[in-house]
Amino acid sequence: MMNHTQETNGHVARFGAQRTIKTVPKPLVTALALLAALVTTSITTLPLSTPAHADFQAGVEAYVLNDYQTALKEWKKSAKEGHAESYFYIANLYERGLGVEQSDTLAAEYYKRASDLGNHEATFNLAVFAFEGRGTPQDHELWITLLRSAANGQIIAAQQWLGQILLSGTYVEQDIEQGSLWTERAAIGGSPEAQFNMGVIFSSEKFRNTDYQIAKGWFEKSAAKDYPPALNTLGYFYANGISVTKNPKKSAELYQRAIEQDYGLAAFNFAELLESGQLGEVDNREIFLAFQTAAELNDTTAQTELGIRYLNGNGTKKDVNKAFKWFQRSARNGDHTAQYNLAALYSAGIGTSVNRLEAMKWLYIAQITNPSNKVEAAIILIRKKEPNIDSIAAMHAAETCITGNYVDC
Repeated sequence: MMNHTQETNGHVARFGAQRTIKTVPKPLVTALALLAALVTTSITTLPLSTPAHADFQAGVEAYVLNDYQTALKEWKKSAKEGHAESYFYIANLYERGLGVEQSDTLAAEYYKRASDLGNHEATFNLAVFAFEGRGTPQDHELWITLLRSAANGQIIAAQQWLGQILLSGTYVEQDIEQGSLWTERAAIGGSPEAQFNMGVIFSSEKFRNTDYQIAKGWFEKSAAKDYPPALNTLGYFYANGISVTKNPKKSAELYQRAIEQDYGLAAFNFAELLESGQLGEVDNREIFLAFQTAAELNDTTAQTELGIRYLNGNGTKKDVNKAFKWFQRSARNGDHTAQYNLAALYSAGIGTSVNRLEAMKWLYIAQITNPSNKVEAAIILIRKKEPNIDSIAAMHAAETCITGNYVDC
C-alpha cells in the first residue's frame, strides 16, 4: 500500500498504510473458495450432459468430503476433455499438498494448462508464481505479462496489484493515469485494498489535485470491509476534522478496530490521540501502554518513542536497558531517530558497554540513509573523543548493514 503523511503541529502524523507494494501476494483463490461459486463458474462451462461434467462433479463431491485422491482422479478425467477448471483444481491440490505430495512445480504446470484454456484465476496464480519464483524461475517480465492478462480477464486482485505497481513505479515505469484506471476498476469491483488506494490517490498531490471529500468516500468503502489501513485513515480524519466533523471518540473507535487486527500504525495514532488530550485527562501510563502496543506490533516510530519513554521514565519506571533494546529494534527497522539515539547510548555506555566503533557505525548508517548536520556533528564529536577510531571499518560495517537490510546488524 502507498504510505501517506500529513504535517500537523510540527511533526508528521501518519495515516496511510505501511507498505508500498504487495510484495508477496497469496494466490487469488483456492479450490475451496471456487467451489463455493461453482454454479456461476465451473459447472456452467460444460454442457450438463457431458461425461466431463459428470467427472468434474464427482470430483467436487469427493473434495467436499475431503477425499482428495478421488477428487484428483475424477478431475484428471474431466481435464483430459479440455476442462480448464479441472486443471485449476488439480493445480490447487498440488500447491496445497492435498491428497498428493506438495509440489509447486506440478502446481505451476497445471495452472499453465488451465491458463492456456482461458482460466483467468490460473493466469493470476501463475503470475504470483513467476513473481515469487515458485515452481518456475523468478521472472518479473513474465509476471507483468501474466498480471496484465489476468487483469484484462476481470480478475480483481490482478487489477488491484497492476494498478498499485503502475502508481508506485515499482518494477515498471510509473504511469499514474493507467495505475489510477486499474485501481478504480478493482475498487469498483469491491477490492478493499484498491478502494483504500483510491482514497490515497485523491488525498495525495503526488497523483492528482487533492479532494478529501472523494477520498473519504473511498476510505469509507474500504473501512466498511474492515480493511485496517482504511480504518486507521478514517480514524485520523475524525481526529483532525478532515472532511468530517471532528470526533475523537469516533476516531478512537476506528483505531481500535484496526488495532484488533494487529495494525501497528493505528495503535501509534491512538497513542497520539490519547496524548493530545482529546479523549479526556492525559494519563502518561495509559499513553505509555498504547505506545507499547504499537511498538510490539512492529510500528517503528512507536518503538523509538518507547525507547525515549524508558530512557526518561515517562509513564513507566526508568529502564535504560529496555530503552537500548527498543532503540536497537527500531534502528534495525530503519528509523533514523533510533539510529542516532542508539549511537548515543553506545558512545556513552548507557544500557550497554561503551563501544564508540559501534556508535560510529550507526551514525554512518543514519548519515548514509538520511543525511543531517546533527548526525555529522555527532560523528565529528566521536572522532575528537577517540582520534584513533577506525572510521573505515565503521563505514564498511554500516554499508554491510544497509545492503543486508540490517540482518544480524
